[in-house]
Amino acid sequence: MATASYLAGTDSNDLELSHATEATWGTSPATSGAYQKFRVNSEGFSEQKNRTRPGEIRSDWQVSAAVTQDVQARGNLQFGISYNNTDALLAGLLTGAWTANLAISATGIAAAQTASDGSAGTFTGVASDFDDVTVGQWIKVAGFSTSGANGYFRVTAKNTDGSQITVAPGPADDAGGTAETITITGSMLRNATTFNSFSIQKRLSSAIGFIYPGTFFTGGQINAARGQFFSGTLDALCKNETKAATEVGSNPVAAPTAKVMNTVGHFQSLNIDGTATTSKIMNLNTTISRDGAALAFALGSSDAQGVGSVGGLNVSIQTEIYFADYDLYDAYKAETEKEFSYRVTDTAGNTYIITIPIVVLGTSTITIGGPNQPVMARFEGMADPSSTYGCSIQLDRMAA
Repeated sequence: MATASYLAGTDSNDLELSHATEATWGTSPATSGAYQKFRVNSEGFSEQKNRTRPGEIRSDWQVSAAVTQDVQARGNLQFGISYNNTDALLAGLLTGAWTANLAISATGIAAAQTASDGSAGTFTGVASDFDDVTVGQWIKVAGFSTSGANGYFRVTAKNTDGSQITVAPGPADDAGGTAETITITGSMLRNATTFNSFSIQKRLSSAIGFIYPGTFFTGGQINAARGQFFSGTLDALCKNETKAATEVGSNPVAAPTAKVMNTVGHFQSLNIDGTATTSKIMNLNTTISRDGAALAFALGSSDAQGVGSVGGLNVSIQTEIYFADYDLYDAYKAETEKEFSYRVTDTAGNTYIITIPIVVLGTSTITIGGPNQPVMARFEGMADPSSTYGCSIQLDRMAA
């Protein structure tokens, strides 16, 4: 027999968060299976009213009655990064969409290294083998018995008939021309101009919950720091907060179960201009904001009437390294455009690759904190839009 009525209220461990993409801004889907659960460390969705008083002169020495001018609902999420947990929400922040998962499986594909330093190479098949591959995206190649031909590669060019792709870095070994079945996978997200809003549902028990319709994401971070796990944040504006004593919709999809990625064995080096840096990294943080994003209000209602502005995407990067050479310092002084990218692969083999095609470093801070300490260098840079790829940031993913 279990003790009844032991909770004073509700327990944070019973929190369930889910999201559903809205067909119409501010209208929460109510169909079965529309909501996808996701995991978080903490959340901060709430509502606040803006109440003001007229500046009336009164002989009774009291202020005038207040009136609600508008209702501001907003939220934030903090989460450990695990495969496919918040991918849809990140796409909402970037106003983009993940490309369809590549599912190339073909025999006779040949791998070749075309540069003596390993910086370039090709994969060659027959016409249409690579039709679905996008120039600029990262791919995962597997199936070669020559292990050096397998791995992660960025596509830099593609033949018009889809028979060959050029990649960087190139495969470590030439291979292929046999009956081996080669598989190529990958999916890519770039910032674009596809707006999606969400309804975020917060359940605390079967009889207590809230829903936040018209949610759109206005900022966030992807963070990596030594001694911590990969983590992320998202900030949002919402139409309002609505009490939901019963669940909106039914049969929400279970949250993904992949483990949170760590910064020890899962981090696979930082590449600058396609080459792995030799710098020893303490932290690496990417900040994304939609400058000027706002809701729109009008006469006749305290609720937002729509989105006033989606805002302009602004991406920046910050890294702290053990100071050992002038490579990044020289890039800072010369304002040289650099490409930053790094890969994270969990124990199961699920992978993310974060790429910022153009970074110009604007801050360099080299500090000596005291005796018996390593000299640390902190660099901060702003991303510029890439005319080559049409984006400021790119995320790639490959399932195990």
